Amino acid sequence: MPYSELECQQAWESVSRAGSRAERIERNRRWIEYFGTVFKQQENASKGEIDETFKKEFPLDVTSFLMQEKVLTSSSSVLDIGAGTGAFTLPFAANCRSVTALDMCQDALDILQTRCRQKNMSNVETVLGMWETFPLEGKYDLTFASMCSAICDKQEIINMESITGEYCCLLTVARGSHSLHRRGLRKRLMDAPPPGLSSDVIYIYNMLYAMGRFPNIKYYQECQHSHMPADEAYNIYRIYFKIFGLCGEETDKIIRDYISEHATDGFLYDETQLNSALLYWRPREK
Repeated sequence: MPYSELECQQAWESVSRAGSRAERIERNRRWIEYFGTVFKQQENASKGEIDETFKKEFPLDVTSFLMQEKVLTSSSSVLDIGAGTGAFTLPFAANCRSVTALDMCQDALDILQTRCRQKNMSNVETVLGMWETFPLEGKYDLTFASMCSAICDKQEIINMESITGEYCCLLTVARGSHSLHRRGLRKRLMDAPPPGLSSDVIYIYNMLYAMGRFPNIKYYQECQHSHMPADEAYNIYRIYFKIFGLCGEETDKIIRDYISEHATDGFLYDETQLNSALLYWRPREK
């Protein structure tokens, strides 16, 4: 027997623990420091290194697939929620009419604007702000979000659909995704998974199905390897765990000791298993 909307909502909330809109806005402000640090490191690298970073981080040819499925067309207007530095904004913009790139981190949008100028793209509008306070006005042919925790419950799905003319699309995590050292540090610092992260696709799928939607899914898998200077890794993880209220001398010592144990020749080598699910659906029957 299919689960009810209430059962699906309760199951989703129990794993995401996203909290109220006010709590999410407050947590978002702490995420800004984290993403700002990451993007500034990328900004200091050469353009080729930046592009290679995103090639590794998002190897999926999402644009071609969405065009093949006619979810994205040359006449589409797109809202990219949590656009970052443009991993998806840029390929979308090269193949559609216009993209509105929404992100709460000015450092990310600065890089995106630079990349647009370098590629002579004039059909991208950047908007600084959070999804939680984004005005639900007008219509976009496609609304899209990648690894973005903003769409975290039934009401946010309804909000997303309210400004969508044709398709909604979410790229989120699937079972088995993990980062070796992030997982290792969580085990030392936390009794439970941190709140407010991107939800496993199964909870979003079940919610949509209970709402009478007919979502489609395409899965991607990749194992990534990376390395970072140990002092940079310490700074990134210190800021990351601060988002969830873990800070102070004791936390800093645990992070420093962990990195010291696992670093080799001054570098922390990491392995990430990225299992992603591209979920797309029509807001209502057409």
